[in-house]
Amino acid sequence: MESLNSETDENAISVKEVKEKVVVDLLSEKSELIEPRGTTLPSETIVLGPGAEYTSSKFSGSGWRLSGYMFSPRPDTGYYLLWTTYVDDRRVGSIDQAYSTLHGTIQGDPIYNGVSKYINKATLAHVYYTYNPIAGTYYKVQNI
Repeated sequence: MESLNSETDENAISVKEVKEKVVVDLLSEKSELIEPRGTTLPSETIVLGPGAEYTSSKFSGSGWRLSGYMFSPRPDTGYYLLWTTYVDDRRVGSIDQAYSTLHGTIQGDPIYNGVSKYINKATLAHVYYTYNPIAGTYYKVQNI
């Protein structure tokens, strides 16, 4: 059997490189299917222009769960974003409010199942967070 390595085959790549390429391809081609959610504060912000909206994937798990992204309205559209949560009641706050909540002091604006609410965080990004979400809980955020 012929051995494949970078010394004998100029087209050979390592298993690590293949795995990295698969992850990059998945993220670039199907990014709408992948939303990081977890127990840590998000570091990436999605800026929503006029009429733009984002609908999350469904949440599951126990303990604190946070949106995988922070959200901000485009600066020329004002400070408000319209939030709706489905299946369960939750909260939206700034990154500082989410941090305080994770560390024992509940902060942020409550939002209720199926009831849309405009939230103003001035120039701060918004974060959605939930504790022990009912399986299937998700949210929509809009700049309208």
